[in-house]
Amino acid sequence: MSRAIRSVLFAAAVAGLVACAQPSVPTTHYYRLQVESAADESASVLFKGTLEVERMNAGGVLRERPLLYSEPAKPLQLYQYNYHFWSEPPVAVLQEQLIRFLRAQNVAREVVSPHTRVRPDYLVSGRILRLEQVRGSKPSARIELELSLREMSGDKLVWAANYSEELAAADASVAANVQALNRGLEAVYARFVEDLRRTR
Repeated sequence: MSRAIRSVLFAAAVAGLVACAQPSVPTTHYYRLQVESAADESASVLFKGTLEVERMNAGGVLRERPLLYSEPAKPLQLYQYNYHFWSEPPVAVLQEQLIRFLRAQNVAREVVSPHTRVRPDYLVSGRILRLEQVRGSKPSARIELELSLREMSGDKLVWAANYSEELAAADASVAANVQALNRGLEAVYARFVEDLRRTR
């Protein structure tokens, strides 16, 4: 075997070893926040006009797409996952899901987003205060929102309250946490609608 061929084979072997030695890149995962809400055909329309749902507000890392988690021993610290992301920013997804939920519950004659560019009779505003996985021996999902409804005529505040839910996750995985967060979000929206019905 010639020296040139031996050199080529040696180089190929070294390249193969180097490739095998490099760790594989973790897979990036994307998750949806999605609320299940069957249409309530029997419910009467609460608000006869057009209701607009604003984009949610949030501060700092709550606006970003990486999923968040905390540790029971350090409840004041938040951490971001490196390879687990929401499919869209939470401020947009929670707005979209609230619109769908309010429509299904027949809360107003029309429930719209600001993109429709119509003058609403009522305005729903929201702020994300918590949206995280709590890791530990008993993993859970924690969500807290501030939600309010304002009547535009006279700028009258109809309702405002904070809503929080903490639900146990099936296991410590991120996927199980997302499922628990979806259930928690549905519970928060349902409580908000119940409170709105009490105002009528």
